[in-house]
Amino acid sequence: MVIWSYRWINLSKGKKEINVASVFENGQTITDFYSKQKTEVMDGKIIIDSGFDIVLLEK
Repeated sequence: MVIWSYRWINLSKGKKEINVASVFENGQTITDFYSKQKTEVMDGKIIIDSGFDIVLLEK
């Protein structure tokens, strides 16, 4: 099994919409390591609403 992880830094705290189309496919469930939130890729994007200014996405 391959686990992918990608990091974005210096984001705003709160709701973030991130384009992940070049990394993940629509329909995949992705987890943010810091907030422990799970979200599904839709239209090449994910939305994470957290108090962190960094996102580490794992599949």
